[in-house]
Amino acid sequence: MPFENLYRIAFGERKNSNLAERKEDAGKESHIEVAPYDTAKEDATETEIGILEERYGDLKEGMVLWIDLQTILKLIPRKRQRTDAYNSLASELKRRGITLIITSRKKKRHESQTIL
Repeated sequence: MPFENLYRIAFGERKNSNLAERKEDAGKESHIEVAPYDTAKEDATETEIGILEERYGDLKEGMVLWIDLQTILKLIPRKRQRTDAYNSLASELKRRGITLIITSRKKKRHESQTIL
């Protein structure tokens, strides 16, 4: 069989069936499955914003919330107990015009370095 294909290629008798199939497939509409939008994350963020509003009052555009990491962990617990665990909450608040700054007691290792 492989020698037969080489013979056909050498003498130009080979039909490129794969190319024809690809052209036919390209003309068809592609079927792309889209995963349903996960509203659970959106609901969770709304609940977290509600918790912050209970604690700090109405959150209005232009507000800046300075919260210690230990405090926000008590209000809105996370498995990963780091400031970056609240990035989705901070980005949603930022979209609403509210700045969330979470401070940590952990000191930086290289405090003497200067940024140029």
